[in-house]
Amino acid sequence: MLMFKALHARYGARCFLLPLLICATVLLDAHSIGQEFIWDDQFFIAENQFLRSVASLPKLFITSITEGAGGQPTNFYRPLQAVSHLLDVQLFGLNPVWHHATNIALHALMGALFFLLLCRLLKEKENKWIPYAAFGAVALWMLHPLQNFAAGYLSGRGDTLVGIFTAAAALTWPKRRWLAGVYCALAVLSKESGILAPLFVVLVDFAERRLPLKSIMSPWKYLPIAVPAAFYVALRLTALNFSNTLNFYNQANVLTENYSFRVFTFLTVFAKGLALIFWPVDLHHERSWFVYGSFDSPLVITGAALLLGLVGIAIYAWPRARLLSVGIIWFLLAQAPTSNLIALINALIYDHWFLLPSLGFMLAAGWLLNRALQRFAFSAVLGAWALCLLPLVVLSWGQLGAWQTARAQYEHILSYEPRSSKIMNNLGMIYAQEGEPERAQEIYRRSLELSETPEGRNNLGNLYLIAGKFQEAERELTRALELAPSLYQASTNLGRLKLRQNNCGEAEAHFRAALRRFPDPAAAQGLELTRECFAAIRK
Repeated sequence: MLMFKALHARYGARCFLLPLLICATVLLDAHSIGQEFIWDDQFFIAENQFLRSVASLPKLFITSITEGAGGQPTNFYRPLQAVSHLLDVQLFGLNPVWHHATNIALHALMGALFFLLLCRLLKEKENKWIPYAAFGAVALWMLHPLQNFAAGYLSGRGDTLVGIFTAAAALTWPKRRWLAGVYCALAVLSKESGILAPLFVVLVDFAERRLPLKSIMSPWKYLPIAVPAAFYVALRLTALNFSNTLNFYNQANVLTENYSFRVFTFLTVFAKGLALIFWPVDLHHERSWFVYGSFDSPLVITGAALLLGLVGIAIYAWPRARLLSVGIIWFLLAQAPTSNLIALINALIYDHWFLLPSLGFMLAAGWLLNRALQRFAFSAVLGAWALCLLPLVVLSWGQLGAWQTARAQYEHILSYEPRSSKIMNNLGMIYAQEGEPERAQEIYRRSLELSETPEGRNNLGNLYLIAGKFQEAERELTRALELAPSLYQASTNLGRLKLRQNNCGEAEAHFRAALRRFPDPAAAQGLELTRECFAAIRK
């Protein structure tokens, strides 16, 4: 009791609000503890051979995060996220419980850092309500369903790490400028969106010290945080350009040839992003989206109106409510890396893209709550806040429940995206693993009718192979290799097929082809069996 009084005397309400925020975050996130490895967790963690040994640590810094699982080089360069998974695997093996425990701890740390930062930013006019306003705003953000894409999903850890290092950089600026630069470097090594960390620090600096706009004309003071970002961009365009960094597409299409289409489509995505933040009732992976080619669509017009409206509010609030203005500016600018306006990336929209931009509304909410607590009764503000928070918690809890298993997650996504070939293919793999070959075969065929993919052909071929339908299996596996000659899984499966037909020579050729592309343990085992096959023939 005496210790609490001493802490309260020194830190005020922060000494109990910060632990309360951490506890609330941990209690909600704990619903993810029983989850399997889902979605990209298979590539990033479960099948990633680079995580099996500390000796592979250097590879994590010179390859994309998917290459360890035998995937093609991609532009997902996230070495620090990969290092965190490496540590988990070395300490806990492939038990997802402990991986989720790490995610929860990191998520709670991120919330604590942003709470401390917001307390500092609200001190422009000192009052007793600052820690309560900061707590309320950060709680709304931390318990929002969008956070499930970072906290309740292991492969989303990169977003949490970016948040941690971005908050740390802002907290250390301007007293320790070069340390802030180190944190910005760590942010960008965690995930591509970490390139925004220096921008956040600059905006926070303008908000906290109420710097005039002309201060931007003296950029040298921001050199410590700008250098890591510039160095990263230079590397991604040269030595670390794994797969055409600025253009995901390797051939011409409507997006590469028509910049206006990219602008119109971004406006629709912008409108949907705001909807996901303020009405998050249909969050899911693999959201389908159209390319918009003109301004006459209602959704394009809505997006443009919302964009102009937010710009107007930010301009109006700049001299009057700097933190509110900065929050809106952050929301607008933080969408640049995923807008497809600067670089064409791997999708038109992903729900988790709005997690980092939504941080701007957390800053704005802190300002609004602080003003409300000074003007209205505490009970009235508390009631309004609770009415906003409780639905978010309920939605977050339900979403985490829908992600407990890979099967549940894919079925959840299909309820929103019934024509997603990719999700059908993934669900077929689950059905096959769980001993439901008829359902797997049916959904594989439906998937291939919608979109022919080498992975789909390989999976259907493997199903035929297990069933002993060798002719059908060879047809599907051969077609898979025609579509993607580097698909080592198809070569391995063809080797297994030829081995079962006692065709040792062809089996050996297929296994060796697979091993040339990736050190697949199944191919290595198959190669050993071919040697036994040759030995049996010689006898």
